[in-house]
Formats: sequence, C-alpha cells, structure tokens
Amino acid sequence: MLPSQLTAGSFAKYPPEARQLATEHIALLRRLPLAFLPLLLRELIVYDWKFPAERTELNRQFRYLGALADAPFQIPTLGAYFGFDARFSSGKPVVEVA
Repeated sequence: MLPSQLTAGSFAKYPPEARQLATEHIALLRRLPLAFLPLLLRELIVYDWKFPAERTELNRQFRYLGALADAPFQIPTLGAYFGFDARFSSGKPVVEVA
C-alpha cells in the first residue's frame, strides 16, 4: 500500500489512542516518503503502551512534520547526494579520455 492510499479504515485494528492520532494526521501520513512511513507507523501502533515522555516525543514529531510545507516531501536523488551531474542520469554511457 502506498502512503497516498491510506484511509481511516487502514488504522481500524490500531489501539484507540493510536487510531485517533493516526486519523487526526492522516493527511500528513499520506504525504510521507515510503521509506519513512513504516518507521513512524511502527512507533504509532504501540502509542497506547508508551510512557508519557515517549508519547510526547511522538506528538512532537507529528507537530514538526505537520509544520513543514504542505508540498510533498522531496527525496533527493543519489546523484544529487553524491554530487553527480546530469550526464550520469541521462542513461547514456559516459567515457572521458584524458
């Protein structure tokens, strides 16, 4: 399932407080990158059994992520991360002769 396919029913088997928190932030959860969403949901599903300090931390994460722009999260490409230029992403072989 992709994040954009999440519905309130996706959280039907979550404990009550976790389900409430998930449905309150469903728009945010739909925008999260696929690599990050499972990590957050893993923490969310055990929300009802967390200590108060742990709950506070998770609530802060939701507030922080919610405060970011409403645009979809941008995931940098590996080329941008490692400083490759556009020649490497064109799909054409690159050969440089000294």
